[in-house]
Amino acid sequence: MNTRGLTLIELVVTVALFSLVGLLLAASFTGATTIWRSTSASTDSQLALTKPRDDLTRDLQSTSFSTVQVTAGPSSLGYVDGDALWFLSAVDPATGRFMRKVDGTPFWQRNILYYSVVPNDHTGLFGYTCTGGSDGSGYDVQCPHKVLLRKVIDKGSPTDPTDESTEEELLTPGEVTAYLTRPNRFDTSSMLGEAGLSDVSMPTNSLLLFRCQLAPQPQWPREVRVELGAVSLATAAREVNIGSVPLSNTRFYNLQVLSLFPSLP
Repeated sequence: MNTRGLTLIELVVTVALFSLVGLLLAASFTGATTIWRSTSASTDSQLALTKPRDDLTRDLQSTSFSTVQVTAGPSSLGYVDGDALWFLSAVDPATGRFMRKVDGTPFWQRNILYYSVVPNDHTGLFGYTCTGGSDGSGYDVQCPHKVLLRKVIDKGSPTDPTDESTEEELLTPGEVTAYLTRPNRFDTSSMLGEAGLSDVSMPTNSLLLFRCQLAPQPQWPREVRVELGAVSLATAAREVNIGSVPLSNTRFYNLQVLSLFPSLP
């Protein structure tokens, strides 16, 4: 029976091989973890933009370009949080039916308002303070915790789907200002006391940018261009001081540009 043990050289070679294999496995695991974190964070920021994109696309396809209005929204941190976008809708909220007048034109039922804003008690909600900072045009690009709100408003006297004389009128910029309020954290229930407000929802609660333009290019006179931006917070937090530095020019930023064309004349 052969009872020869390992020589010193064989032992050194064996240990070296096991060490090399261990290093390769560790490097592979680290790389895979990095890729997973990056992919997961990117997916999170994309998901934050999915519902706003879908809601805006649906709503704007059911209005007329002539009713779409844009103005600068509130300034929670000393800079503009984002734009306010509103327009008329001919969809009856009670039935979901698209309403038309006897002559076939849309029978406007409600104003639909979108705007982004920093929620109240930001520090208590997220555990730290975003100082706010401008991108050079007066819009904040440092706080990635803005919420996007969608409000359904019945201006003035109640609109009756059976009475064309009660047709909804478009809100003026001055009237819209009264609705650009901030939620208490993510709670929007207090907003239901606002005049004529029949519904409020929050398509996303982690937005950095909400910018809107009407017909920015002459060749597309009926375009509504919407920019939605979100940040991969889980990844960004490991490398930057969130809330104190601009985030729209970092690799953690996810921007979606929507080019929408209202279908009604």
